[in-house]
Amino acid sequence: MLVPHQFNRVEGIQYNPEALEIFVMNKLFVLSDWLQKQGLYSQFRLKSLAQLFGYDIDDSFFAMIKNNY
Repeated sequence: MLVPHQFNRVEGIQYNPEALEIFVMNKLFVLSDWLQKQGLYSQFRLKSLAQLFGYDIDDSFFAMIKNNY
């Protein structure tokens, strides 16, 4: 996935926050599906991944995912 960004000589690479949000949400959906298929589903693992990128995911998000599968 191509993430649009800008380069600043002082601050370095500045990633587009919307593109990062799309990237993180895509990974959460894909990994949630894969973990369920492997029998390893864990909200904690997915929340930890999102926190690495600076996002805090609410438990209602995971309830919505589980109800749709």
